[in-house]
Amino acid sequence: MLRRVARPVTAPLAAAGATRQYTAVQGLFTDPVRRPQLTDAEREKVTIDQSQWPELFKDYNPNDPYRKAPNWIHGMSTWDYIVWGLEFAFVANFIENVFPSICAL
Repeated sequence: MLRRVARPVTAPLAAAGATRQYTAVQGLFTDPVRRPQLTDAEREKVTIDQSQWPELFKDYNPNDPYRKAPNWIHGMSTWDYIVWGLEFAFVANFIENVFPSICAL
């Protein structure tokens, strides 16, 4: 079996990264402010003006939500998504290994 050889410098960095507080992500979900919901009487008074909507959304059909989806979404199969994920993983690892200074935490 192949084993990855880690430099002695990477172990403390990995430990420091594992204990780091992700305040940017946590800041999105702290103290949520819930918008007031409409009552049934207020919902009946709401009118939807579709003339200001983009053409893409004007004739939306809930039975066929992907009718106006781009062709590359319709044409992708499960294998296409798997291959795309492998390509993305390769590119991400390549960038992390070739340019470690821009990916360092």
